[in-house]
Amino acid sequence: MSTPMKTRQIRRAGRPLGGLLRRLARNEGGQDLVELTIVTPLLLLIAFAIIEFGGMLDSQQAMSYLTREGANIASRGEDLDNVLNVTMQNGSEIRLDSRGGAVVSRVVVENSVAKIEEQVASSGYASASRVGNAGDVIASMAQVNLTDGSRLHVVEVFYQRPSVTPLMGFFSGTIPDVMYDKSVF
Repeated sequence: MSTPMKTRQIRRAGRPLGGLLRRLARNEGGQDLVELTIVTPLLLLIAFAIIEFGGMLDSQQAMSYLTREGANIASRGEDLDNVLNVTMQNGSEIRLDSRGGAVVSRVVVENSVAKIEEQVASSGYASASRVGNAGDVIASMAQVNLTDGSRLHVVEVFYQRPSVTPLMGFFSGTIPDVMYDKSVF
């Protein structure tokens, strides 16, 4: 059965203030906007950081692969120029030819002293080696117990990773511009 019209009006009339307060309490559109304004920059910062650092990890992984593969090939007696060419060709995934370079060195141990016997580098990276240049003694390998006549091969890769998001501008002094990796076989 339906309630008579007069009874419905009386029930509504008994709660006019309560209904208004309930409607006002449900109207939270302004609060949502304020919360969104506060949270959005934080979410963007987190998203940009994930994108940038994920890209950096991917690039570092690719560089580790390049140096290991190059040093492995060089240790098998391959000519250093060929090792450099293979390293640069395999680095096409990260555009190593336009955004970086490589240095391949052969180190010989004589009289318990490690010395760079031969070195080749991609264009623009002739004196960029962090190990040393041809003819230099490598002091960092003095700690390793190497026997005379040993030959080691060092492949170094340098890479300038482009920024994908505006986040890297905030960390310009903290994060190096050039990424670096090396392998010794």
